[in-house]
Amino acid sequence: MFSDTSAWVLISFLVFVGAFGKKLWSAVAGQLDAYIEKAKSHIAEAENLKLEAAELLRAAEDHQKAIDAEVSRIKEAAQKEIAAIEAAGKKSLADLSARYEEKLNSRINDEVARQRQKLMESAFDSIANEIVKKVRQNPKDFDFSLSNNDWSIIAKEVNAHEIQ
Repeated sequence: MFSDTSAWVLISFLVFVGAFGKKLWSAVAGQLDAYIEKAKSHIAEAENLKLEAAELLRAAEDHQKAIDAEVSRIKEAAQKEIAAIEAAGKKSLADLSARYEEKLNSRINDEVARQRQKLMESAFDSIANEIVKKVRQNPKDFDFSLSNNDWSIIAKEVNAHEIQ
């Protein structure tokens, strides 16, 4: 048994473990405890970061709600302003349209009056020409009354002037 090298290796291992085992165990246990403490601190830091991120998320959501409310308020004010501008534009357009319609009606009435005046002058000229013709044809027996035929000739001439 003592001549076998594996027995001597076993004995020397047991002596080594007996002599240095306690120191070796305390060093390994210390390293493991340090590793555990380090992992716990990382976990605690991660929890704190998680809570901080949740708080930042809540603050960002509150800020987003405030921004959305401000955007809604601005949109509503813009819609009201657009409606007011549209109403003012419609009123302005109606006023402008009424003024142009008045001007147009005035011009139309002036033109109608001018055309009537021309027509009256034309009718008087035609009547005067017919009377002059009658007087020239028969100056002694001239009758100032016009026959139906004379009136139809005058009407034709007036219509001819009216068409022009």
